[in-house]
Amino acid sequence: MRRCSLQPNILVVVVVVVVVVVVVVVVVVVVVVVVVVVVVVVVVLVEVVPVVLVVKGVVVVVAAEAAIE
Repeated sequence: MRRCSLQPNILVVVVVVVVVVVVVVVVVVVVVVVVVVVVVVVVVLVEVVPVVLVVKGVVVVVAAEAAIE
C-alpha cells in the first residue's frame, strides 16, 4: 500500500519539477530576449539620433550661411 501511494507522489513531484524548470527556462529566455531587444533599440537610438541631429544642424548652418550670403 505504501509503495503504491508513494509512486504517484514521486511522479507528481517529478512532473511538477519538470514543469517548474520549463517555466523558469521560458521566463529566463523571454527576459533575455526582451533585454537584448531593449539594448539594441537603445544603441540604435543613441547611434542614429545624434547623426540625425548633426545632419539637421549642418543643414541649418548651411541654410543660415546661404541666407547670410
